[in-house]
Amino acid sequence: MLNELKSSITLLEYYLSWLIKLSSGSLGSYILIMFFLLLVVLELNSPREKLSITQAQSSYQANIKLFVFNNIVISLLSIPSLLLLASHYADKGLLSTISNPIEKAFISF
Repeated sequence: MLNELKSSITLLEYYLSWLIKLSSGSLGSYILIMFFLLLVVLELNSPREKLSITQAQSSYQANIKLFVFNNIVISLLSIPSLLLLASHYADKGLLSTISNPIEKAFISF
């Protein structure tokens, strides 16, 4: 009985050694992808709404186009351009009346 348990644990460690050696970022990515795949399988097995093939195709096309558009917009609006935009509108807004930057930071959170 003990030998069977040891061999099972050894086999599990052998097959999951790559998972144990992953960094925290890679492990998080792996968990996210596995969770997404689980949701895809659940949606395929019991969809919320039954869609026709044309509706499903148009839905996938719309989602892919929105994904690409979002990635392009986020890439174009990089951090330096957002900082430039923020400095342009820094004197306008709810916190513009407060002169102390530490107070602004404290109040903003």
